[in-house]
Order: sequence, then structure tokens, then C-alpha cells
Amino acid sequence: MDAETIEKLKKTVRDILEEANMNEMTEYKIRQMASQKLELNLSNYKHKAYVRHVVNSFLEEQKAKQEESRSCSR
Repeated sequence: MDAETIEKLKKTVRDILEEANMNEMTEYKIRQMASQKLELNLSNYKHKAYVRHVVNSFLEEQKAKQEESRSCSR
């Protein structure tokens, strides 16, 4: 993937995650939605791994925000 496609994929995945019900969302569903929005086949290993990386980064950021807000409210 070229740099422009990588950035588009990252933004698309993050947009999906920000709007998603995290109790119902799976990595597979995220990849499917991003694939449809970008009209790309994201089923190969490298694409799956990149989507997983973006999802994990997003989740770590959300966890850090929660921990920060908890420590500020104490």
C-alpha cells in the first residue's frame, strides 16, 4: 500500500471505531466496513495486520483517556 492509502485506511478505521458500539464491533466487521467505504480488498495478511494495529492503538488511547479522567476526578 502506498502512503496515501495507508492514511486513508487509518482515518476510515478510526472514524468507524469512533461511531461504533464497541460491545458489538469486531475487527472483522471493522475491516469489512472499511473495505466497503474505500472499495479496497482488505483480506490479505498485511491489510489485516494494519487494521489490527489501528484498532489496538485506538483502544489503548481510549483506555488512557478513561484512566486520565478517573485520576482527575479523584
